[in-house]
Amino acid sequence: MAVVIPTTPAVDPAFLAFLRSQGMEESDIAGEIARRTSAITRGLALNAPVYEENERQGVQNVANSFEDRGLYRSGQRLVKQQDVVNDFTRQRLGAEANARQQIADLNSSGAAQVAALRRRTAEQELATRGGLV
Repeated sequence: MAVVIPTTPAVDPAFLAFLRSQGMEESDIAGEIARRTSAITRGLALNAPVYEENERQGVQNVANSFEDRGLYRSGQRLVKQQDVVNDFTRQRLGAEANARQQIADLNSSGAAQVAALRRRTAEQELATRGGLV
């Protein structure tokens, strides 16, 4: 299954403040956000095969359990196997939803930081033009 959604930690406002205090520009902040978004995406993509393997193994474990009891053709086996598939599907979808939320938080935080940076720059320019700095 192709993973379309990225995963990373949300941008910590203190970290962004640190970046700005080190003289980083708007493009630096945007680059850092892109790097973290990429890390979220990579993390989710790396975990996709794990979900698939765990699901496959879970289904096989159910099948083996029923076969050991001589009930391999049981309808109950199919129900339990579908329960396993549903559980892992819920886990995978939860991870994807979490990644979407992290990216949304990251973008929102980044936009706020860029807006603040632009506002400060504009205020500094106005103060300089007015001879106040």
